[in-house]
Amino acid sequence: MVNPVTSSSSGTITSPYSGLMRVSGLASGMDIDGMVKSLMQAEKIPLNQMQQKQQILEWQRDDYRSMNTALSDLDTTTFNGIYMQSTFNKKTVTSSDDSVVSATAVNATNNLSASIDTIVLAKPSSWVSSGPASFSGAKGTVGTTTTLNFKVTNPDGTTKNVTFNVAGTDTIDNVLTDFNNSNLGVSMVKIKLANGTDALAMSNNATGTGASIQATDATTISFMHSNLQFDCNSSATTGSPPVTNPNYGLLNTDPNNLAQDASFNFNGYKMTEKSNTFTISGVSYTLKKQGGSANISTATDVDTIFNSVKAFVDKYNDTIKAVNDKISEQRNRDYQPLTDDQKSAMTDSQVTQWEVKAKSGMLSNDSILSSGLSKMRQDLYAPVSGNDVGQYTQLSQIGITTSSNYLDNGKLVIDETTLRQKIQDDPQAIYKLFNSNGTTSNTEGLAHRLRDTLKSTMDQVTTIAGNTTYTSSQYTLGKQLTDLGTQITDFQSKLTSKENQYYNQFSQMEQAMQQANKQSAYFSSQFSSGG
Repeated sequence: MVNPVTSSSSGTITSPYSGLMRVSGLASGMDIDGMVKSLMQAEKIPLNQMQQKQQILEWQRDDYRSMNTALSDLDTTTFNGIYMQSTFNKKTVTSSDDSVVSATAVNATNNLSASIDTIVLAKPSSWVSSGPASFSGAKGTVGTTTTLNFKVTNPDGTTKNVTFNVAGTDTIDNVLTDFNNSNLGVSMVKIKLANGTDALAMSNNATGTGASIQATDATTISFMHSNLQFDCNSSATTGSPPVTNPNYGLLNTDPNNLAQDASFNFNGYKMTEKSNTFTISGVSYTLKKQGGSANISTATDVDTIFNSVKAFVDKYNDTIKAVNDKISEQRNRDYQPLTDDQKSAMTDSQVTQWEVKAKSGMLSNDSILSSGLSKMRQDLYAPVSGNDVGQYTQLSQIGITTSSNYLDNGKLVIDETTLRQKIQDDPQAIYKLFNSNGTTSNTEGLAHRLRDTLKSTMDQVTTIAGNTTYTSSQYTLGKQLTDLGTQITDFQSKLTSKENQYYNQFSQMEQAMQQANKQSAYFSSQFSSGG
């Protein structure tokens, strides 16, 4: 399209597009701009065709990517649902007295019943000071920034070294925060002893016997003993002759509040645990009441498992419909992408309606997507064989069949009553149907097969259309768009030269006609004067 021009008082026009001085049709009386525009419309036909091809390639790329998004969403739904054994391990758990023992299923594969009684609750190690903190700094501050070093032994026997600072400006409340925010794994609070004396108390955040805190240098020992008033072993040596004291710096636990492990009878067997919360056979139990008893039972959570399988089937059906709709669209070749000139002559509504038809069928009968759909159906219909599969080898055995309406293009249909019963009977067999660890397509579970096909199809599509992270040089359509963009740029340069050529030719014609007009005027003046 010819760029706008501006008038000048000299009867010439200046084109900002070409930078040339152009003569208007004053001498000839011709509409030179209109004539050049008409001539350039014909010259621009190849450019319009290239730009239309460019638009079609972009639409194809975007449609391919939208199909890959749909396939990726199906893969994600499959992975998070029927691909996971935890999906089929869902249990409902019932306690006869939740105030005594509560329980949740973690990863139990089988249903079970348990009786728990004679409960002794686990308690943490505790340490208590003999009096209030004593700081030499002004207004009850530490006075000097101090680095504290400890060796911590956890109830499970693991150890760690912990270092942190208390600032010289810290008050006792700041020191409490320092301890509670450190990796010591304790909670420190201010308390009053039975005799009314202010004191500090620390409790291990983990229950069970075996926990200890040991100050590992003289500075730390002095701070804990002299400033915080905790009783700790301050003798570096022991015995005669003296040897290094392995308990040097060890804080003495509160003798009135000793740690203990949890103990209980589980189905008649005496058991101990470091914590009041523990897991046995995929069920997590929490003991709550000393001396109490409760019965725990688990059952298959049919609703949750059913909903997971249904979510997969729904997503599968939505995906194959989206792909089938796209590859069965009719290509409307009478509706080519609009040029800018065509758009400017239409309303927004007309442009939208036109482009809906122009975009249709960009992936009509696409071989990659058609092949992928066919393989997906085969993945789910073919029976699973091999030693790893359970009692179910086909979807139809658990109440999932293919729609009898051929227009549904392989849509899956659930018989809810049958599927719920099969879940109740043997959820692990359904898991194996989807996830059998075979080494061939016949022995692989249905979910494994499907995910393999999805990946293969998406990889092929990505090779053609890339994704948002790809550069143009990394996929086929991107390379074609780059080449076409170069051709368009080169052709636009040629059009500029051609337009300048037309204006130059008309300019020469105008100049010649102006010269002729001057000569004619001269002769006329000579004849009229009688000269």
